[in-house]
Amino acid sequence: MVPLDPVDASQLAATGKTATTTGFTIPLGTCGKNAKPYITLTDSANLGNRTSDLTLAPSSTAKGVGIRLTKGDGSALQLGAQNTSVSANNVGQFLVGTSPADNTPMSIKLNAAYVRTAEKIEAGSVKADAIFTVAYP
Repeated sequence: MVPLDPVDASQLAATGKTATTTGFTIPLGTCGKNAKPYITLTDSANLGNRTSDLTLAPSSTAKGVGIRLTKGDGSALQLGAQNTSVSANNVGQFLVGTSPADNTPMSIKLNAAYVRTAEKIEAGSVKADAIFTVAYP
């Protein structure tokens, strides 16, 4: 779970505008030397979603907002399908890095932010879930 601070609607002045970016880390455990884990994030509320914005869970009461995910460096992250194999055809799949030695702990740094997704927004609770799938070549 990644808690985001509350946001005022005025901070999301236009569709696509983001606010309250929060960094987080997903630990992947220890890897062997030269391991190359790839990760894909999937929108659990809309498995076909190939944007960077998670759909709100049905339990959310807010309207017109979503959660945008980006890589730790702020670059775009595309959501994709759950893939347990590595392929250039896997939309949204990206290399986490290469393990330099045996038993090296690896993790992925990401960011989450509120994003305005519609012209009209309504205050309320916001919850969105992503599924992360790790694959090794």
